[in-house]
Amino acid sequence: MVLRSPQNGLGFFIESFSSAAGKLVIGGGATETLPLTGDEHRVEVGECPATLTTSGAQCQVVFDTPKGSLFVYSSSLAAEALLRVAGSLQPIDRSELRAGVGLE
Repeated sequence: MVLRSPQNGLGFFIESFSSAAGKLVIGGGATETLPLTGDEHRVEVGECPATLTTSGAQCQVVFDTPKGSLFVYSSSLAAEALLRVAGSLQPIDRSELRAGVGLE
């Protein structure tokens, strides 16, 4: 789901997947990242610079973005597994997305 922010026109999205084993959240745009504090490490996900924060079983990858945010959080995945999830995300051009759903 993508929602439009009235302040700057930048939309945002938050997708949450939950089970008894844990939670996976992917979000971005005009929204804050989750407020996870802990050990921070600079990482490269594909060719994208990011920050990996770990705190116990929780971890979050926050990509460096020029505008808005992009993050992946897990309450239970190991950092290496979360980095694989983050690396599997594929950027898509807005016009391609709109055309794919019949809006252009």
